[in-house]
Amino acid sequence: MANRGTYFAATGRIGGSISIQNLLSIENPFGSSSRVFLRRVRAQSAATAATIVFWYKLTRTVGMPSVGTVLPAVLHSSGDFLPNAVVRSSPTAVSTGDTASLLTPGALITATGDAPSNIYPVFDSDSEDDAMILDPNEAAVLIAVANLVSIDHFVDIMWSESGL
Repeated sequence: MANRGTYFAATGRIGGSISIQNLLSIENPFGSSSRVFLRRVRAQSAATAATIVFWYKLTRTVGMPSVGTVLPAVLHSSGDFLPNAVVRSSPTAVSTGDTASLLTPGALITATGDAPSNIYPVFDSDSEDDAMILDPNEAAVLIAVANLVSIDHFVDIMWSESGL
C-alpha cells in the first residue's frame, strides 16, 4: 500500500442544538481507491451554563452521512495526493440509523461554564496499527450526547490514506 498523504480538517463553531447531535463525519466514498486511517479527533467545548455533563462518541455509521458542510482538507505536504475522504461538519440530528452506538457513553465530559475552553482528545493514534480504518463505503461520525444549546463545539481531525 503506497502512502497517498496525511490530511487535516477543522470545523467552525457548532452551536449545541439538540440532545444527540452529529458534529463531524468522515467518509471513504464508494469506489475509492484508498483506505483511510483515522489518526486523531479532538473536540473543544465552551459552555455557558454553570456545569454540564455530556459526552463525545466516535463511532462507525450504518449509513453514509449525507448532510452537513463539506470541509476543505489541508495537505500535510505539498507532495501529497488530494484526499479521497470527505469530511463534513454536521450540526444535525443523528441520521445514519446507528442508534445502538449511543447506548454506551464515549468520553464522558464535564464542562464548566465561564472557564477556558476545554480540548478533549476523543481519539488519538500514533500508528496505522492503532488507527480506526475506513475502507471504501465506510464512514465514522463524532456525536455529542446529552448535548445542550449552551455548549459550543469545535472539532479537528487528522487522517492518512494509503492505496488499496
